[in-house]
Amino acid sequence: MDTFAFHEGNYFFEIERKDKLNSSLTFPVGIIALMAGAISVMVKAISLPPSDNQKVLVIFLLLAGICLVFSCYYLVRTYWGHSYRYMPYSSELLDYRKRLYEFYISSGKLPQEAGDAADNSLDAYVADQYAAGATFNAKTNNTKSAILFKANAFIIVSLGLIVFAAPSYLYQQVTAPTVIYRVQLAPEDRV
Repeated sequence: MDTFAFHEGNYFFEIERKDKLNSSLTFPVGIIALMAGAISVMVKAISLPPSDNQKVLVIFLLLAGICLVFSCYYLVRTYWGHSYRYMPYSSELLDYRKRLYEFYISSGKLPQEAGDAADNSLDAYVADQYAAGATFNAKTNNTKSAILFKANAFIIVSLGLIVFAAPSYLYQQVTAPTVIYRVQLAPEDRV
């Protein structure tokens, strides 16, 4: 097994996973906006003093709103507060190889042997950096996934509460008295 390719593949897999996690957040944000809109429309059907039906509606909408607040909190936590480990810059790796070469020359190796030893040491160092970065990034991605799961769970609960509030809202809309507006036209000279 080529350990260098294995660690390199794991590293790039976790970087790609980070990008997928970040891009997967747009759908829940859109759902939250839709549900917040639905809650705001339903809240307008509540009048004071509330009837028994409206009290049921208030309870469901209040719980749905609380769940949306928690889902927003977890979505924000998914976006921010996570660090990733990246590979050293190419110029740093070249400088490191140069210092390795100089070290092997100063320890008495011939230029060809020093170059081969520096290349082997650099390959081992890069493989170690890939492995350390992949491990660190995997832990970060697992944490983000767990937080995103909580956000999605609160979204689902909120959606369920809105669905349960819908019959109460529809009943309120059907039984609400029709408002008749009286319009009085004024003569042109009074406008």
